[in-house]
Amino acid sequence: MEKTIREKISNRIIVIGIAMGVLSCVVFYALFVPGLEQDAIERAENTNTEVISQVDTLVSFVQDYTENLALSVAQNEEILRYFSDPEEQNRNIASLNLNNLISYEGSIRCVMISSQNVPVLDSLSEVDEADRELIETSWYKNLEKAEYGRGVSGVYKVTINNAEKYTAAYLKNFYHGNQKYTYVVFMELNDLIRTFRVLTDHTLDYAELVDGNGDVICSQGNERWQEKAHENVEGNQQTVSEKGNNGIQFIDTSLTSKWQVASYVADRTIFMTFAYYIIGAMVVLCLFVLVTLAVLSKVIGKIIEPISILSAGMKEVAKGNLDCRIEEIPDDEIGLLSDSFNKMAEELKDSLDVIARKEKEEQQTRFSLLISQIDPHFIYNTINSINYLARRERCKDIIKVNSALIFILQDRLRINNIEFTDTIENEKKVIEQYIVIERYMYDGNLELIWEIEEGLSQEQIPKNMLQPLVENALFHGLIDEESGELNGKIVIHISKKEEEIIAKVEDNGMGMDEEQLSKVRRELYGKAERGKSIGLSNIRKRLEYLYGSTESIKIESEKGKGTCITLIFKSRYFI
Repeated sequence: MEKTIREKISNRIIVIGIAMGVLSCVVFYALFVPGLEQDAIERAENTNTEVISQVDTLVSFVQDYTENLALSVAQNEEILRYFSDPEEQNRNIASLNLNNLISYEGSIRCVMISSQNVPVLDSLSEVDEADRELIETSWYKNLEKAEYGRGVSGVYKVTINNAEKYTAAYLKNFYHGNQKYTYVVFMELNDLIRTFRVLTDHTLDYAELVDGNGDVICSQGNERWQEKAHENVEGNQQTVSEKGNNGIQFIDTSLTSKWQVASYVADRTIFMTFAYYIIGAMVVLCLFVLVTLAVLSKVIGKIIEPISILSAGMKEVAKGNLDCRIEEIPDDEIGLLSDSFNKMAEELKDSLDVIARKEKEEQQTRFSLLISQIDPHFIYNTINSINYLARRERCKDIIKVNSALIFILQDRLRINNIEFTDTIENEKKVIEQYIVIERYMYDGNLELIWEIEEGLSQEQIPKNMLQPLVENALFHGLIDEESGELNGKIVIHISKKEEEIIAKVEDNGMGMDEEQLSKVRRELYGKAERGKSIGLSNIRKRLEYLYGSTESIKIESEKGKGTCITLIFKSRYFI
């Protein structure tokens, strides 16, 4: 099925829209996705860096705190008195003073100070046995022996007041006067670990905090990536960012404590961090394309609407409706076409009217010629009859025949040439005068019977149709060629059925066999021989002019029983 312009344009708009959408997606992906991906990687890397920054901040704070603590201790006589005279009483007073110095520092859990050959002094509160055991480790002893030793211990857990606390110790040697003091500040790492978990959650697939001994303090995420995150923890680089097959590994090392944060983020996680932006952008882009297509479709529909109207008008004209006109004519090229179409339809209608009028006139002329063709034929037969009577010197009969002929000719002259119908009553009078003529020509017993339905006498039928049929019935059915007598019966039956008048001319003459009937039917549609047998052919042609077909005549006959010719006159004429 052929598509309309609207359908073709709509299909092209859809194809262009899809192409634009795909191209826009490709361009968007090429221009923005690499940048979004790099931003996601930087966010993951910054998370790693932020964690190690928190570690450095805490250690730096503890270092500064230790410096300040050392200054405060150097100015505290009670604490210094204990190291000069390590008696129990002096110890208790020194511990109380030391405890007061750290009471307001939340990240400092406790402090221990030692000096040569003097028992360790602690801050009393929140001191665990594990803290005291740290003093006996090689880590402590090695740093204590160093002249200016300092460092951060590994991480361990203690339980204080039923609360588990992650702890790491910071050690530094100070000199007050000529005496060396070793300060050990115990840091509480719970806040740091909490910060670590918050920062790495949803950002990194796996992350772990590793102390200076290489032990994992805490981890966060899916352990399937642990090996990937821990591959280069032992390296000496301060920062590592390495892209693998499925993701990226990050390692950051603290400058102050040598702690490390090792993490891993998969490519899928990186993509998902900006996938929502892509989806949102794609949705907005698709909506924009759809809205654009809808607007374009509506606008183009408005533009091509006059073309559709013009096309519909052309189809109407093609169907024969020459009154179709384009009412609304736009002020553009389509308007010029519409105006030309209206003029063309008007001119075509005028031309066809002229052609139809000429054709009708021509048809009427032909029809009149066919009617006039009957008259010479009839006159020819009548003159023969007069000649026959004259040879027998039957003058009175000649007068009667001439009177009948004059009546018939007066009827012909009474009707205008372009009037092709007459009443049934007048047709009946003409036939009866014709029978008068024929009875004077031939001897015998001829009976004419009329069967006309009541009320049909004034109905109009095509003129000169019945008389030739009566003539055929006489000469081809009822006249005895050997004796020359005219014997038999002719019945003319006229009835009406709906919008049709049916006229039958039936005789009881010799009739025809099938072969003769077939021949007559063929001759009916053939060319009549000049001067002979023009009756039926003439009637058939006139019926064809009147109704556009030859289905209005029907011939029936049977050998020895007679012939019946039926004419069907319709109410609608073509001429």
